[in-house]
Amino acid sequence: MSSHHDFMGNHPLTVRSMVDTPDASQTSWDVIYHPGRLMVFLNGVKLISGTDYTADNGTTVVLASGADVADRIEFLCFDLGEANV
Repeated sequence: MSSHHDFMGNHPLTVRSMVDTPDASQTSWDVIYHPGRLMVFLNGVKLISGTDYTADNGTTVVLASGADVADRIEFLCFDLGEANV
């Protein structure tokens, strides 16, 4: 059965965005997220989880390669409501 929603799983109630300009060769950020419900972008390009970055503990995102000070990194965190957790 299909609906007008294309989201698989529990629908997120909120999407939080965090944008940062990294320090030279920075690889790690403290970000609160639900594992599997995070998107990471570097200079507007979506990174691949498990290849370009690791994010599996809900509190830390680690890039495979260090970012430059001229880069822009963005984290999109898809949050669930209490009833969906």
